[in-house]
Amino acid sequence: MNDAYVSNSFRSTAEGDASLDTSLDEGWIGALSRLGRLVMVLHRLAGTAAAGDFQRLAFDALRVELPFDSGIWAMGVMNPGPTLHSLYAHRQPPEMMQAWQKLAQYDTVLAETLKRPGLTLRASADGPEYGAPFRSEVSEHAHRYGMEQVLATAYIDPLLGLVEGFSLYRADRLARFTEPERLLVQHALPHMVEAWRVARLRLVRHESPPATPAGRALGICDGKGLLHTAGPDFAALMRQEWSGWCGPTIPQQWLAGSQKPFLGRQIAASLRPINDLWLVQLRRRTPLDSLTRREIDVARRYGFGLNYQEIAAELHIAPATVRNHLSNIYGKLSINNKVELAKLFD
Repeated sequence: MNDAYVSNSFRSTAEGDASLDTSLDEGWIGALSRLGRLVMVLHRLAGTAAAGDFQRLAFDALRVELPFDSGIWAMGVMNPGPTLHSLYAHRQPPEMMQAWQKLAQYDTVLAETLKRPGLTLRASADGPEYGAPFRSEVSEHAHRYGMEQVLATAYIDPLLGLVEGFSLYRADRLARFTEPERLLVQHALPHMVEAWRVARLRLVRHESPPATPAGRALGICDGKGLLHTAGPDFAALMRQEWSGWCGPTIPQQWLAGSQKPFLGRQIAASLRPINDLWLVQLRRRTPLDSLTRREIDVARRYGFGLNYQEIAAELHIAPATVRNHLSNIYGKLSINNKVELAKLFD
């Protein structure tokens, strides 16, 4: 019987024997079962949830599999230390984070998670497990906001310079997170990070021209050029142009000329506003990038089968001008015929 991803209980009773009750939602096997169910829900949310709802729905899905009272999902950049650019507080009042900002320098759990990214650490309102006790004001903050038991995790993307931090809280000081629960969270949160990235990029793709899988990537940055998220090929494309690039900022000259596409030696890039953020579109440079806008108009039509007169009529220019443009196009692209030209637009 393979029930690793299914909650199941069975009872076996034999004459004269005590009943046996075994549940796959207990202990280590149960943690695997809950992880499987959660990951399936996250996959669905990545493809269907609105950006404004995703984090709430993801935390709700996690709470179905792991009891907790509240949580925090913080996102930022390593620049060089952590700089917060957005935060989602689940079932916590807004004033909680305002109060925490004054104490952040004394939060030893935060410091430990940044030292050991990807590892979920356990703590209480008194301090981190196996660590020094909190200062009194940090403990008072934890008591005030129902943070009696804590699981905390940080994830750092070294290629993009992005960091995401998670904390889950229980208000009952006796409800310590177990080791199977700690490992459940440690293995579940990377799926939450990836599902959130997929969801955000899915939504911006719906507002932009479709990108071919190879040689293209999308990212989202703010007005200061700090990345908020990016696709899996984003860093690789950036490094084709700047070998030492590792985030978390895009080149400032892009922002200064944000209305103009950037054309480098290896890549082409453009910025497009989306609400208060920018969509960053990257692609590998192609031979067509050496053409002017008018030459592109002519080349595309000629490659798709139009003759000189038809192109001239569509673009409101003389057939002789079309002929001159095509001569320049063939020279720039080092091609000799229409078939070669058409292939460049594939």
